[in-house]
Amino acid sequence: MKFNDMFERRMLQYLGVAKRESTKRCKPAISAYMVARVIIYNEKEMSRRIFSELQLDRNAFFEMCYRRVEEMPQVSPIGLNPCLDDEVEEVVSQSVQRDGRQQIIAGSITAETMLRKIVARHKDEASEYQRSNSNSNANTNANDNTNTNANTNNPQRKGLLARYSTDWTELAREGKFTPVIGRDKEMESLERALLRKSKNNPVLTGAAGTGKTAIVEGFATKIAQGNVPQELRSKKILALNVISLLEEMRLGGFREVIDQASQLDDVILFIDEMHALPKGTLDVLKPFMARGQLRLIGATTTTEYSRFLAEDEAFARRLQKIDVGELSVDDTLRVIRGIKPQYESHHGIKIGDDAVQAAVTLSQRYMTNRFQPDKSIDLIDEAAAKLKMARKPGPVTEDDVREILSKKTGIPVEKIGEDDKAFLKNLEATLGQYILGQPQAVAAVADTVRTRRVWPDKDNRAPASFLFFGPSGVGKTALARALATTLMGTPKALIRFDMSEFQKDFASSRLIGPPPGYVGYEKGGELTNAVDARPYSVVLLDEIEKADQSVFDVFLQVLDESGRLTDSRNRVVDFSNTIIIFTSNLSESELMNDGISSRGFFRPEFMNRIDKVVHFNHLERPILMDIARKMLNEKRDELIKQDVHIEFDPSVVDYIVDSDPSFGQGARYIGHVIDQKVKKRIVKEMIDDKLRNKSARMTVVNGELELQFNHS
Repeated sequence: MKFNDMFERRMLQYLGVAKRESTKRCKPAISAYMVARVIIYNEKEMSRRIFSELQLDRNAFFEMCYRRVEEMPQVSPIGLNPCLDDEVEEVVSQSVQRDGRQQIIAGSITAETMLRKIVARHKDEASEYQRSNSNSNANTNANDNTNTNANTNNPQRKGLLARYSTDWTELAREGKFTPVIGRDKEMESLERALLRKSKNNPVLTGAAGTGKTAIVEGFATKIAQGNVPQELRSKKILALNVISLLEEMRLGGFREVIDQASQLDDVILFIDEMHALPKGTLDVLKPFMARGQLRLIGATTTTEYSRFLAEDEAFARRLQKIDVGELSVDDTLRVIRGIKPQYESHHGIKIGDDAVQAAVTLSQRYMTNRFQPDKSIDLIDEAAAKLKMARKPGPVTEDDVREILSKKTGIPVEKIGEDDKAFLKNLEATLGQYILGQPQAVAAVADTVRTRRVWPDKDNRAPASFLFFGPSGVGKTALARALATTLMGTPKALIRFDMSEFQKDFASSRLIGPPPGYVGYEKGGELTNAVDARPYSVVLLDEIEKADQSVFDVFLQVLDESGRLTDSRNRVVDFSNTIIIFTSNLSESELMNDGISSRGFFRPEFMNRIDKVVHFNHLERPILMDIARKMLNEKRDELIKQDVHIEFDPSVVDYIVDSDPSFGQGARYIGHVIDQKVKKRIVKEMIDDKLRNKSARMTVVNGELELQFNHS
């Protein structure tokens, strides 16, 4: 039984949240306290019932869990991957059933089961915490009555900022951060913004994985080393945990923390993922920023900045936007080599320089939907973790990196880094093994693919695109599948859409996802999800002439120079490594002027973006017979794997082809006849167990398929 199968779906989600929170806090493990906090926060009614039954204060237990999590030691965030601690593992173990060999055979751990067991274990501790906390609060309240300046001297209030923030300058002094490479320009912009009289609140914007947070860590290191102007040397960068603050203290607590930070001259607040700030928090920040009482550093993606922060013009005016682009390949190599010792220490494995080089160059080529240096670090980290799990003592090599990359992209290992020249030179012959009777179509496709690979247009990221037209059953879909198998290494790389299902208005919402507020928004689009999951693929749009006009509008975006498509959730998906094939059953007479239909099937702006319009010929009888032989040989080889040996008489080929007297339905009909008649006849004998240890020959007798057995 798999680990994930032991948990109810919601409980599995809560474990994911607990892991993310533990990672953010740089905690080495996911403790029972963290798991309990997540469940209590998300399951308010259920948790209230449990605490009522056990006669415990729910809020006090929640507060205790927070304190215990904060008391855990912090570790370096580099390569951190917290796992469940021993206590949670024990709770899990007690909640499943095992067989005589101690193998897990059943289990369904719910959030309620998990919370009950954790609370029961810590009931006495919680009661003691509640008593001591009540006494502490009473003493604090007495002190407050005699304090005329509670706003600044209240020790609880002073501790609120420390409680919900982490001093990154102190972590930098302890050597917890890695050196930042290739970001001198961004560091200078950050320093310059913080020294300004107004707009001294920089916000770093850039794609996920470009290292925005690392720049702030690097700046904290500069402060710790005194490598900044005098005015900034006494400052400290406090990373604010806004999520926990708002979960536990609500907006009033946020306002209190900002008020306190504004009174401390040495504090620079850092808010990561600034776009996620809930409604109301920006209004809290604006007056402090307007008066110059608060220094703040933010980080967010470029898209989210435009969607959420820039919309509030009064707030955006108080920010100094600093763009963070993707690191170059050379700088990424320097970064990986710089952090390599820490990953080697974490995994207890040496990382070869060939693995570093491969991680950078291969991720740059094949992981186009992600950014440097994050994608290279990811490959190195996972490759090292894989060897550690396998308990292999050797160093991480290029082969290990290739294997991880293959799992991420779906490209077989042997295809990654393949010698393109030799492969492309023989492309017609390779594709011709799959497609019979269409040499001109195969040559046209091979020529276009070769040109795009060897001599691409400058700065053109548009995917290679084709319009295949011709009658049904002549090999259009087969050639698309052959391209997926040949170029991407597997027929699974073919992503097919039947355009007869996209005829209604707004059909494009299925491809890119419905807009916010509509059913299915959270699921995204069928097309964008598929390409994001497998960026190296062949996208097939069957019978494109049947599609609604909105579908064509979507592909006008994909086929332009950027080669990218933004879905309804504002996620940008890269199509530059796909091949897009549109098929049509329109005849050549219906297509005129290089494919622009006189009936208005395709607009000129659509056709002008297609790399090649490819005509497929009607298949004559000799070709259909060759196709029938090829399909029968494939069936023969499949049967041999089941220890069934059958040969096919030439009369069977004639029988199959003659089943379609007009020869108008092509290869697809041949496959249909083989499935419905040939396979059906053989399966009957296999069920009756008449083919065991025998060989047979299928022939045609009096117009019917018969099996003749060889008894020798």
